[in-house]
Amino acid sequence: MKSVVIIVLIIVASFFSCVDKKDKDVRSRHNSRVESALFSIVQNKGFKVVHVFKDNFHQDTLFNYVLYHRGEIKPSVNFSAVYIETPVRRVACLSNIYVGCLTRLGLTHTIVGVDDAKNICNAEVRQGVASGQIQELNVGENLNIEKVLLLHPDIIFRFGTGNELLDFPELLKQSDIPVAISLDYREANPLIRASWLKFVAAFFEMDSDADSILNTINQNYNSLNEKVRNTSFHPTVVTEVPYKEVWYVPGGKSYMAALLKDAGANYLWADDQHEGSLALSFEQVFKKAVNADFWLNVQHCKTINEVENYDSRNKKFKAFLNRNIYNNDLRNTKSGAFAYWETGLISPDELLADLISIFHPELLPNRQFRYYRKLN
Repeated sequence: MKSVVIIVLIIVASFFSCVDKKDKDVRSRHNSRVESALFSIVQNKGFKVVHVFKDNFHQDTLFNYVLYHRGEIKPSVNFSAVYIETPVRRVACLSNIYVGCLTRLGLTHTIVGVDDAKNICNAEVRQGVASGQIQELNVGENLNIEKVLLLHPDIIFRFGTGNELLDFPELLKQSDIPVAISLDYREANPLIRASWLKFVAAFFEMDSDADSILNTINQNYNSLNEKVRNTSFHPTVVTEVPYKEVWYVPGGKSYMAALLKDAGANYLWADDQHEGSLALSFEQVFKKAVNADFWLNVQHCKTINEVENYDSRNKKFKAFLNRNIYNNDLRNTKSGAFAYWETGLISPDELLADLISIFHPELLPNRQFRYYRKLN
């Protein structure tokens, strides 16, 4: 009898041990934070150093920023670096992703210059441009260096290519105005791309605020991803529309492909190994995607009719016939700016929730779309 009791106790203990392990695994997935390998923030005594790397292996450093508190003694390091007093107070944002980051951090009041107001959704920033408190610094595709110099920003945040000649025009170098370059667009993982919020926050001494925001994003994202793990339906998806005869679809290792997979969809180019886009002909896409269940991200097409007018062959797609076309332009401006590109990329949990609502609406029955909408 005693041996039977012992066996029962062992089984019960084993059961609860497995349950506990499963719960811990789920909690671990929800609470673990992924970080970018393209930048690092190293805290030293009295200052910190932000490194931006050329690749994920830290073999080549593109930029070094030494950040020290305003009014304190300037530190010294034994490598080439840009020295910046923090927190910075006057900022020129030469890419709308920075406007999104500063909006998320509650720092839009620090913006004194933008590249082009028509690319921005934030109403406060657009009003600032209209009133003259915020200056537009681009003339067409070119930066107006004279206007930048007159503005005296503490720092310029701009889009980076990794090419020093393009990222740092000679006149800008001579100005001694610090330029911070983000490489977030090179990230294929949605959560890692969002982690560049921490890069921006470092210049404002708001590291802990960024950590808190990113932890929430991470937990939300993983909780949503958990909802679709056991779904048996994985709808096929095609994205984009042709541009000048070429249809650029996201590669299988791209940011968009990762989002679609995490939303429980079957992206038709998921087996591709490219992180960037694939340049395909209409015929190549049609052959593979004519029976796709959903069609997303149709750029500036606002209605079903516009999709057909864009190319009459589009009406042959199953997604067109079933009216399963969604665009990421729910929040936009008359000038054509999409909030998706400003705040969506640093809110991957919101994007994921939208996509799950499209593919598996029964999982989020009360969800109100934030970035996507179904075309009429």
